[in-house]
Amino acid sequence: MSNQSFVLPAGSRFFGARFDLMPGQRFERFEYEILNAAGASRLKQSLNAPTGEDAELELAVPVASLEPGEYTLVLRGIQAAASTEILRAHFSVPR
Repeated sequence: MSNQSFVLPAGSRFFGARFDLMPGQRFERFEYEILNAAGASRLKQSLNAPTGEDAELELAVPVASLEPGEYTLVLRGIQAAASTEILRAHFSVPR
């Protein structure tokens, strides 16, 4: 799992990210969630897993509706009923 921090440029509409999936790491789908500084969920979205052996997962997370402040993007892989956290990235939406 990775833990990163980003400051988005003022006026950003999306938070874009690309992840290389680990060899042998297979999930039925992925889910991302944006949490505000208090830990409350602001946005949650599910997406299909990419196909192929050397697959990448590309995200374009909409952030235009977020108020200025600190947020956390949590990415999880979903397999059956189990959820595995893959990434937790902190980002700031400027004033």
